[in-house]
Amino acid sequence: MIRIHETRTLPPMRRIVVTRRLSLALLAGMLGGCVKPPPPPITAKLPLPSLRVHDAEEITQEGMTISVTPITTVNVRRYPQLHKLITVEVPQRDAAGNVTSTTAQVTTTIVPMPAFQVRIANNTGHVVRFTGTVFRLQDNTGRTFQTFGTTAELHAWHAGTLARDLKDPAVQAQVMQQAAPAFTGLQLLNRNVELLKGDEWVGYLVFNLETDTKESYSAFFNAIERLSVRIAEVPVQTNDAGQVSKVAEFTFIVDKTSEEVDAQCPGDTVTPSWQLCTRVQ
Repeated sequence: MIRIHETRTLPPMRRIVVTRRLSLALLAGMLGGCVKPPPPPITAKLPLPSLRVHDAEEITQEGMTISVTPITTVNVRRYPQLHKLITVEVPQRDAAGNVTSTTAQVTTTIVPMPAFQVRIANNTGHVVRFTGTVFRLQDNTGRTFQTFGTTAELHAWHAGTLARDLKDPAVQAQVMQQAAPAFTGLQLLNRNVELLKGDEWVGYLVFNLETDTKESYSAFFNAIERLSVRIAEVPVQTNDAGQVSKVAEFTFIVDKTSEEVDAQCPGDTVTPSWQLCTRVQ
């Protein structure tokens, strides 16, 4: 997923300047009748790239049921395990050198997009261990992408994106500290997953994608038409000795699509676009 870091509240000094300018404009308009206040923002619908499973999201083989749901920037806010809104204190220094702070909010997604939520139901009648299972994402051009195998790897990846996007080390530290519990509780589909008979499991399949900026995220989607999510070598049968006697592959074809989302644009916007507008939070 792309890293999105937004400060939602303006520093007090900036807010004061904006208010003062607006007041002067209104005063001039009342006195001279020739200056109008800026028009209020307008809302628009703008498209964002998304993904949709081509056929059924759920496949059952030999008592093993697996379903996959794509997660993109369009719907990641529905997954609070992955998308975090964090409140931080941002230091401010005035002209006299006095240091104060203002409260701001940072939104961050702790995994690269797109990712996939996976649900698994084990009705095979035996224990299923994914120790030999292969997880792979492939696009229609033949490129393949490997998974993040551990939350520690993801934590390191997230730290790198924060260091790049948030220049203030104090703000970085606050975001990292508040996001840390999300990694501890994150269920990743990897070779450590083990399901007893009748178990139902929900977690995430996360791939090592270079999509952590708006530009790289757009480039990724511009280069594809479809993806395939492959979960191969899943043990669906065992013999009397408990050894795997049959494996299966679950393949989900995922098509590129787009969905419209709410955006806010300057009041004088004639043709809304992502160059001019921002997504409504």
